[in-house]
Amino acid sequence: YTKMPKVSGMYYRDAQSLLNDQKIQYETVEEYNADVEAGHIISQEPAPETETETCLSAAMGARISFTSSATLILLMNS
Repeated sequence: YTKMPKVSGMYYRDAQSLLNDQKIQYETVEEYNADVEAGHIISQEPAPETETETCLSAAMGARISFTSSATLILLMNS
């Protein structure tokens, strides 16, 4: 089993590095959140400290998905 690290609140690149070091596969969804600085993790699934089954194949590994805060860009017509 693999215990999921806490990545919510982390800067995206730091979370990537941590997950790569632990050989945890991840997927990212970006969304705008006015309360979270762009480039930081808003939420994650599964929750931190959750133990997930690790596949025997090294290619599979454990999986985590998280939502990263994106910068909102407004385009105005002149």
